[in-house]
Amino acid sequence: MEKEKEKKKSIDYIFESLVGGGSYYQWTTIAIMLPLSMIMGYPLMLFLFTSYVPEHRCRVPICDDEDGFNPNALVNSDFLNFAVPDKHNAKEFLNDGYAHDPCNVYPILDASAGCVASNFGPNKTSCDGDFIYSTDLYPETLSTRFNLVCEDQTKQRLLGTFTMTGLLLGSLIGGRSGDYFGRKKVLYAACLVISVVLGIASLSTSYAMFAACHIIYSTCLPISWICYQSITTEFFSPGYRKKAWVVKDAIGIPMAALMCFIVYMMRDWRYLQLTIAFLGAFSLITWFFTHESVRWLAQNNKREEAKEMLLHIAKRNKRKLSPEQINEIDVILGEVAASHDGEESKKLSVMHMFKRQYIFTTGILIIGWICTNLGYYSLSLNATKLSGNIFLNFFLGTMADSPTVLIFYLTLDRFGRKWNMVFFQALLGISCLILAFLPKENFYAFMFVYMLGKLGATASFALVWLITIELYPTNLRTQAIGLCSATARLFGLGCPFVGNLAVYWKPLPMVLLGAPTIVVALLMTRLPETANKDLPQDFEDGAALNKQKEGNNNNNNNNNNSSSNNNDVVMQEKESKQ
Repeated sequence: MEKEKEKKKSIDYIFESLVGGGSYYQWTTIAIMLPLSMIMGYPLMLFLFTSYVPEHRCRVPICDDEDGFNPNALVNSDFLNFAVPDKHNAKEFLNDGYAHDPCNVYPILDASAGCVASNFGPNKTSCDGDFIYSTDLYPETLSTRFNLVCEDQTKQRLLGTFTMTGLLLGSLIGGRSGDYFGRKKVLYAACLVISVVLGIASLSTSYAMFAACHIIYSTCLPISWICYQSITTEFFSPGYRKKAWVVKDAIGIPMAALMCFIVYMMRDWRYLQLTIAFLGAFSLITWFFTHESVRWLAQNNKREEAKEMLLHIAKRNKRKLSPEQINEIDVILGEVAASHDGEESKKLSVMHMFKRQYIFTTGILIIGWICTNLGYYSLSLNATKLSGNIFLNFFLGTMADSPTVLIFYLTLDRFGRKWNMVFFQALLGISCLILAFLPKENFYAFMFVYMLGKLGATASFALVWLITIELYPTNLRTQAIGLCSATARLFGLGCPFVGNLAVYWKPLPMVLLGAPTIVVALLMTRLPETANKDLPQDFEDGAALNKQKEGNNNNNNNNNNSSSNNNDVVMQEKESKQ
């Protein structure tokens, strides 16, 4: 009886036994929030196309202007052999660079002598801002508009660093604001800002204006991710969280394919920005059909609102509640509110993540976030720099994520979160090491390994989010995600410049990404398992869950037994502190 009483004090019990933890209401909420995935996802990779650097070289006036410029003369012309230096060792690690030097030209000795080899000096000089760009893919991009190449190539790469800077700031802001103001309010506020600033960015008249807008909407992205993941996870009971995560992952596949279609059809960088901004503004309509997290309401002394929300969920899930069950809900909500009113858990901060009960787990998670972040963004931010068609490569890179849906559905409960994380971290690390030494001319083999690495990175990212959500209590959850994410983004600031290391040794970037990731995969074996466990309500719940590092994962498919075992440990932990 004491064990049952302890179990009934959790919000998970209300979802599982009374109002429904994975029925009509939960799945319609996921469907209603579907449009938000466009504004939460597309801007992250949008700049890869808006600032795309096409093939280019210096303009050679006496040759290019001889009979009017022929686009084919950009790379296919006899005069390139004597007017432009040979192959350039580009700062890229996913392709072999350019056939000719894109940044230098041999000086013309006599402007009136004509386009002949004898009229060019032996010492190369810079283009001095006079470039010719390929228009095969885009008539104009941000990079061609403001000449973000050669001496100013750093400015183009800095957009990637600005992305990571924004993600870092947003991770710090998103965790605390989601816990303080509520998941829903912060989520939609962030999406509103993203939409507006994307529209402003399309009107940019300078690189600085675009960069400022880019930092602002990049900051809002992780704020929206943290709140979205929290709110959609907190509506489900333990037995349905795996399915919810798989469905959200599955939604990402057609949404990514839609982005590929949009960037393929919309070749003007300004209109591309405006299109995504419009889609984001449209998605804000869903505000009127979504609700605040019941767990957040209950934990923040909004008892009546939480009760009203739970009764609404029961009605939508066609659960008829008796007066006794409604009273039971009221009692549980009262106990939850009372247990947090004025107690330490109400004042939880990121410092609690480093208390004795959590410090080991927190350390492993932060390292896991860092390696996953570095691997994911180093591969993703260079997707348009692979050899071959950039649209096909980007599409294949996004489709590489699709197997995670089936894999997660079959394995998340069977093998647990931890061992899935170990496998995908190892896959990412091994793929990076293979890419380091695989010849770039073996295009199909290279793309296959690249897609495996992308699969490992995407699956690892999804899992590290899920594990972090499931390990920390309600009033620390978004702060924990925020801290881990922010630390990872801090290390990720250099991702756009990782290719520069290829100048010293071509395999070096991939070796530095792959080797540490394999080590992290081994560390992940020491994490506690969270499959089918109740979400921790307070610090003691989380501390008890962290004691179960040696739990038997073979019984994870038995939801009731897993939840009961977890609550037994929680009860013992709380009794020991009384």
